Amino acid sequence: MSGSQQYYNKLNEISGKFPGVLDEFKRNYVIYNQHPDFQEYANIFSSVKGTLSSINKDLFVLTNDVQQDINKLNENNDNLVMELDELEKENDFLKKTLANASGTGNGSEIMNENAKEQYKTKYIRNLAMIFGNLLIIISMIVLFKK
Repeated sequence: MSGSQQYYNKLNEISGKFPGVLDEFKRNYVIYNQHPDFQEYANIFSSVKGTLSSINKDLFVLTNDVQQDINKLNENNDNLVMELDELEKENDFLKKTLANASGTGNGSEIMNENAKEQYKTKYIRNLAMIFGNLLIIISMIVLFKK
């Protein structure tokens, strides 16, 4: 099971518990404030309050875990982009060296082809970054909406 699926399942579990606990908290809050001198009501209210705090803690931990995974993915993505840029530079150098060594290339045609290839790779990289950011934004909206 993937990490995102685990997070989704955990979020569904928390979301399933929250409405019932919140309703019970509201009901017991009113009863406790109407009769603060009864220990039984205070104990029930304290128990429900602890359960609600536990759910909030679980949600905070889940959010923190998701953010840590996002940070790791961003760091990994940055490393890959830097590595790809280095490989592009090396590839361009090798192409120029090959064209000069073979003596078959027209300078302007080679420059035009290189510019087209650079445009295509940067276009693809930008699209990947946009889709990645959209995926992150959508997942954060889904996580924080519930």
